Amino acid sequence: TVKWYRRQSGKEIAMLKGYTFFLCDSRNKSTDVYTCTVGRKCKARFVVTKDREFLKSCYTVHEHPPPKHIIRNDTIFSTSRSGYPVLTHAGFRYNLATRSDGPAKRWVCARKTSKCRAIAITIDKTVIRLKNEHNHDPKLINTYDKPVYGETKNGIPVLMIGAYRYNMHTSSKGPKVRWYCTRYAYGCRSSVMTYDSVIIRHKADHTH
Repeated sequence: TVKWYRRQSGKEIAMLKGYTFFLCDSRNKSTDVYTCTVGRKCKARFVVTKDREFLKSCYTVHEHPPPKHIIRNDTIFSTSRSGYPVLTHAGFRYNLATRSDGPAKRWVCARKTSKCRAIAITIDKTVIRLKNEHNHDPKLINTYDKPVYGETKNGIPVLMIGAYRYNMHTSSKGPKVRWYCTRYAYGCRSSVMTYDSVIIRHKADHTH
């Protein structure tokens, strides 16, 4: 199963079998081509339909180990380019505190030098305490907001993810439901697929 995330720069990446992929070619009207983020040295790639429902082809033979990151409960554990541990949660980045011995790890906001006092405490890659008092906006586009289901005044089902609202597709029946951004008529192609109210696919390419 392919999962979709956004990096700190805002660029979307796909994750498949523990490896990350960038969008390489979107010129085809019906499919997109994703290639391994390592670059030309790795030939791994896959082709997916524009709505991201079906993999048309997939070559996942990598000649290198997967990136050192873990995604758990909306929190990303990874390493910086220099090899230092990094935690990303709700769009904010944290660095591992120098004095973090033992199972409990203390993380401080990457903007600590700008007097940001936000911290996080984790045990076994799970956040057990979060002091989310930042004095700045997140750099990462947040794609991990919890979905909120509701209805319009006319009783039409809607889905809210962060600041964006989605309408249920009229052809959706059964537990599997497709949602489209309310700005679809204006060219926004962001969409969501849910199964029993659980998000199984999220294309967060908003144009607004």
